[in-house]
Amino acid sequence: MSKALGIFKKEVSLKIKLISMLIAVSFIFTGCSIPSIKKLRSSSPNEKFTVAASIECLYAEGIEHVSSYIGLSEPKFEWYLDRSRSYAWFRQPLTLIELHAIKAKETVVTRKQTASAETFGQGNDLIEYLHSNPCD
Repeated sequence: MSKALGIFKKEVSLKIKLISMLIAVSFIFTGCSIPSIKKLRSSSPNEKFTVAASIECLYAEGIEHVSSYIGLSEPKFEWYLDRSRSYAWFRQPLTLIELHAIKAKETVVTRKQTASAETFGQGNDLIEYLHSNPCD
């Protein structure tokens, strides 16, 4: 049983490395680059909605959600919270999902991304999860 688990872990690790290499190669050959967070912030949102939940709860639930899956189909997320500005974000290479608290239990969620990220649905899973209000 232990040997089988070790083989499975090696296969998953190999798949992750292969997918990472394919993504890197596609960026090289297509001339794509990963936009800065500043550039993503300045782009027009392609998704915007309000959730009846505190920013702290949505942020914590979001971290737990994106950390709970291996992410073989999408790049891993990074995240950031600035309590003093009632602002947080989740970032994938081509997608920025921002949270802005407008009241104690009301948060605006905005997604900004490149056209290619929109085409292949980067961040869709997290957007759907936040839209469902996991804090209810």
